[in-house]
Amino acid sequence: MARVHALLLMTILALAIVGCQSLSITLPAPRIEAPQVAQAHSLVIGGRSDVAGDFKATNNAGARPPDLSAASLESYVLFGPHIEYGLFDWLSGGLEVATSGLSSLAFLAKIKFQLLGSSISQRNSGLQMSVWARSGFVTSSKSGDQESTFGSGGSPWSGTLDDYLTGGGLSIGYRTSAGVLLYTGIAHDQHKLTAKVDQKAESDNSDPGGVYKHSYNGKVQALGLGLRLDRPVFAMDFYVAHDNAEFIDTNDLKGIGGGLSLEWKIN
Repeated sequence: MARVHALLLMTILALAIVGCQSLSITLPAPRIEAPQVAQAHSLVIGGRSDVAGDFKATNNAGARPPDLSAASLESYVLFGPHIEYGLFDWLSGGLEVATSGLSSLAFLAKIKFQLLGSSISQRNSGLQMSVWARSGFVTSSKSGDQESTFGSGGSPWSGTLDDYLTGGGLSIGYRTSAGVLLYTGIAHDQHKLTAKVDQKAESDNSDPGGVYKHSYNGKVQALGLGLRLDRPVFAMDFYVAHDNAEFIDTNDLKGIGGGLSLEWKIN
């Protein structure tokens, strides 16, 4: 029994060490936007949470050399604050900061056009249609020490993962009453990622270290349904979507995504 416990403990420690050596970044998934823009000359502030993709470039950035050609993709979550300003009754712009809590930080900007339907100030029943475009930058960094091979302090490493994304989408819906908007939409994002691992030389120069880079390109598509509930100064927006992610050098990922947003209007 003691041997079994010892084996389990060693396995847990090994998994923990590998997890600490991994290099990953959380990527925003395409968002299905409600087909309306912020009221002209008004500011909207809020917070949101969305299903995202955790892109892992390597399980062991301390390996000599690191294997950056077998990345993996899993589902995760991003959350953070956002603001939107209504330039006209048919045009608004917004900024967003999001994090996964796993050292990833995303900065996103969007512009949104309302093509059909009444403005948010009128909220008349009927059809609504909007298109939007967004772009952004996501970054993640991590550092470690290859203690398992060289001993503590023997061979430090640092790694970064950066992503540039561009995307957009279209949504159409129906406002059943002043406070209820049902909608459906499609969205598409393109990603360009770069991984970099800088490994320092081993203390006795038995290993020279080196700098390793790898690039990844991919796209994510989404088709979804949503519900927006509007009040004079408060709104809640919820959507679910089917996401399809395809990246070079990774597994494809398909699954159910979605998000929830809470907003307050500041005149």
